[in-house]
Amino acid sequence: TAGPAAPPRREHAARLRAWVSRVRVDILITAGVACIALVPRVYNLSSYPWAMSGDEGTFAVTALSALRGELSNPFTSGPWGYPSLLFIFQGWLMDLTGETIGGARMLSAVLGTASVVAIYWLTRHHFGRWTGLVAAVIAASFNFHLFWSRDAQNAIAPMLFIPLALLFLDRGLVGRSQIDSLAAGLVIGLAQFFHPSNRILFPMAAAYAVYALLYQRPEHRAELARAVRSLLPNVLWVAAGAIVGHLPLLAYF
Repeated sequence: TAGPAAPPRREHAARLRAWVSRVRVDILITAGVACIALVPRVYNLSSYPWAMSGDEGTFAVTALSALRGELSNPFTSGPWGYPSLLFIFQGWLMDLTGETIGGARMLSAVLGTASVVAIYWLTRHHFGRWTGLVAAVIAASFNFHLFWSRDAQNAIAPMLFIPLALLFLDRGLVGRSQIDSLAAGLVIGLAQFFHPSNRILFPMAAAYAVYALLYQRPEHRAELARAVRSLLPNVLWVAAGAIVGHLPLLAYF
């Protein structure tokens, strides 16, 4: 009998094709949203903003030091307490796209594009496809979102991880999905490698757990106890994912 690690078989490919057929519209829309967001974030990236600030220069120089092997530990802190893994990723993208101003800004462009997609999916989850598209267009063209998507300081990172975490928290804690709960925890943990302000995701997750417990408004103690028992496994999955994702930083420090 084939176990969990068995090689792919024809039925696996058939299931994959059936899944793609069911969600092909969403795949196409997601790809379209990503393209709409990506183009204005990478176009002439070395020229706009016209001036490269000193803070951007600090990020670019730190990324170059990571690219040249001078900064190799992904679990330390860089300038102003920013996680060092951020600069390693920034350096890799500079290696791919060039040691230029645009190369230094490329990580922000990628994170900003992914942020627009995350905003689309979060809004779609709550309000439907058309409202999600409107939200994506607003985010893709919003001047502050666009600016931080073209700045080497990578302040755009929380604008990706917050909507992504909220999406998985809702699907996991309110929808009682253990897979989505684990995904929420992993997003929260991994977000700590990209920006110090992502620490806000921990109290946000706790607040969402309270919301998931009370949104059905249990009217007496027995209903509340059942809600707690139903929610607890998912909360534990969120906590497990967050611990696993954050553990390298916790262990190092």
